[in-house]
Parts: sequence; C-alpha cells; structure tokens
Amino acid sequence: MFIISCKWIENSKLFQLLETICYFHPEEKIVVVDSDSEDKSYIERIDSNVIVEDISNKNYLEGALWYCFEKYQEENFFYLIHDSMILNDRIELKSPDISYFTNFDFAYNNQYGSQIMKNFVISEIETKTSYNYHEPPVAVFGSCIFVSRNFLERIKTKGFDKILPQNKMEMEAMERLWAIIIHQEGYDLEEIVLCKPNEFSNEKYIKKFWLGRQ
Repeated sequence: MFIISCKWIENSKLFQLLETICYFHPEEKIVVVDSDSEDKSYIERIDSNVIVEDISNKNYLEGALWYCFEKYQEENFFYLIHDSMILNDRIELKSPDISYFTNFDFAYNNQYGSQIMKNFVISEIETKTSYNYHEPPVAVFGSCIFVSRNFLERIKTKGFDKILPQNKMEMEAMERLWAIIIHQEGYDLEEIVLCKPNEFSNEKYIKKFWLGRQ
C-alpha cells in the first residue's frame, strides 16, 4: 500500500505522483490521507480507485502511517511518501522489512536553536519508548520509508507509535528518530537506503520537489 500524506496547495505534485504510482506499481492500493488541508476541493478530482481518508490529520507522515496501519489490517507493507514527489521507476526494496529513500548527516538543524530539536528527540525516546538515545551516522530523509507490518508491530510494542510530530521542527526531528530506532533494531542504515546522497540528483527512483510549505 502507498500512503500519501497530503497538505494540499496548488503546486502539489499529488496528481503526477498518483499517475506514476499507478504506472510503476499497478498492483498496489493507494491511500491519500488529508493533512488538514485548508482547501479540500482537490479530493473531488482524485480517481475513484484511489482511497481518500479525509481525517484532518495533524501529525504529518507519521499520523498517516499509523492511521493506515490500524485501519488496513490486511495490508502487510506500506510505502510512505510525500505529495511533493513523483516516481521515476519502480521502487526496489533493499530489505523486506525496512528500506528508505535517502539520508543525510545526522547533525541537528540549528535553525531551531542548538539544543531544541535534540532535547525533543531525547525526551520522546526516553519518555515514550523503550529505545535508548544515541546518534547514528545518518538521518532518514523526510520519513520517506518503505516498511513491513511486522517491523511496525515490533516498534509499536516499544512505544514508537506514540511519537507524533505536531509542527515542522518535530517533523524534522522524526528524521533522526527513525534513524535511531532503525539502527537499534539492528539494520545498517547504509545498506537499506534506496538512493545514496551523492545519487540524489540523478533522480533514479524518486524526484523530490520543494514546495515551500511549513
């Protein structure tokens, strides 16, 4: 199943994304989860073979993921992707449990202050999960992950589903939080990445657009 978290604006790439998913992954169910869009008129334009969950999701990609995880019990695998992306090829998984789009250096983004994001990550890990805080070499770009139900069930038992971002800073913190828990689950982050950072501009699998949203 493809899960698309959509905060609709006119330059969204949602419809191009839907076309490319249907082309490269015609066998997959597609669910668009509306992320509390001010303008929901776009929903009327979505083809009837695409499921729309108009749930006023306020928790970004993670909110969409855990909602679909709970509702679609028959689904065993989830592709979590942005409405600011399109596919250029069929996604070939690096692991049957967890793969992800691309990565970047783990260092925290100082635009929020030198310690604010780090403090949030440490607090969420220590108060909501049974994971330990550490800093792996890389972070998971955009929470754009491809993940099995088995993996999600495993991390849910450790409390990771309780971490739900509510703003831009917390969403960026999730990129570090995913890296931390994937690493602690025993995966080499460099072995399960679809596209290395130096290959990002080649756009082999996914093309990312920057829409300027907050």
